Amino acid sequence: MPAATGHRSRYRGGNASSFDLRQNVGAFQDQAHGGTPLSGKQQSTQTSRRERRAAERKERFELAREERRARSGGSGGSGASLLTTRNVTIMAVIAGVLIVAVVAIGQLGNKVSGTFQNPGINYPASVAGSDRTLGSSDAPVTLEVYEDFQCPVCARYSLTEEPILVSQYVTPGTLRIVHHDIAILGRGGADDESQLAATGAACAVGQGKYWDYAHWVYMNQDGENQGGFRRERLTAIAEAAGLDGTAFNACLDSPSAIQEVTDVTDQAVGMGINQTPTMYIGDQQIVGLKSAQELGALIEAAAASAPPGGASAAPGGASPSTVP
Repeated sequence: MPAATGHRSRYRGGNASSFDLRQNVGAFQDQAHGGTPLSGKQQSTQTSRRERRAAERKERFELAREERRARSGGSGGSGASLLTTRNVTIMAVIAGVLIVAVVAIGQLGNKVSGTFQNPGINYPASVAGSDRTLGSSDAPVTLEVYEDFQCPVCARYSLTEEPILVSQYVTPGTLRIVHHDIAILGRGGADDESQLAATGAACAVGQGKYWDYAHWVYMNQDGENQGGFRRERLTAIAEAAGLDGTAFNACLDSPSAIQEVTDVTDQAVGMGINQTPTMYIGDQQIVGLKSAQELGALIEAAAASAPPGGASAAPGGASPSTVP
């Protein structure tokens, strides 16, 4: 006990040197080991063990801290990176599902809603005939138009370019337009959608509603051979256009209406028409969509060269020139 007492007095007095303190610490260590002094090798081993334990405690602390960060979503560290990656993955999956849904709705179109869009085109009775013609038979220029109701480019012509031609050339008496509805884009069989839509046009002529029918059908296309012009939907479109649905549906089975479409289609194929729209001004063939301005230039040129009081000849005479 004297050593312990002496150590206490020197420490409290504040006069002990660092060497004295290390000696006293060594003395206590000797007592803790049964009073036997530690050799240099034992002290080195004891120090190395403490360092290893301290390093292990530090490592466990760092691991625990990283785990806490990962659970709490804290910034920095691998846990934050993992959390960010997980969030990005979840958001990507959600975005993918939304894209698929939007595409599916876009493909189904009006078949999902069951509603139809109004084309908003009403030709004056003075130019719209009860058949497939627009304008006077005395007009110096005739534009023959061959279209398939499933053709999206035909829809663009009929809904955007033709109304301009009617306003600028048909109404003043310069132009007459004649439509020919053919069926070349369908898959054949009783449910051929091009055949059904063209047959419906013949039925619309019978009700004096051809132009209303044509515009409503073009406005409500729903993809080629995708059910957009299946029988029940086509009948609903006809009703929206102002036709008698019951009479229209019965007419779709009319042998004469069906044969009319077959005959016009065969004639068009015989003329070399294999795409729509295809148009003729006299013997000049015009393939594909042309703007009203481009067609207007051709109409004006034909009108300038037409004989007084005469109309441009219908196609089928001399070999036609082609406007690509």
